[in-house]
Amino acid sequence: MSYMSPLQRLLLKAMRYASLGAAILLLGFLVLALWQKSGADFTTQDYGFMGIVALMLLGAVWLFRAIGREMDNPGA
Repeated sequence: MSYMSPLQRLLLKAMRYASLGAAILLLGFLVLALWQKSGADFTTQDYGFMGIVALMLLGAVWLFRAIGREMDNPGA
């Protein structure tokens, strides 16, 4: 088991919560886009935008989980 310095733990914690904040912001963008388009026809650009934002959301959630796993068991 490798040792994690206090500075490294602090930086990882900051990065973890920043990725959570990014995920919440991206979810807000998706909800806002869906609410704005409610009752209207979706275009190809709308589907493309929502697909890219959804992929970014999945990436942010994956990063949040990966950093958490690394903090629980460093170096494994």
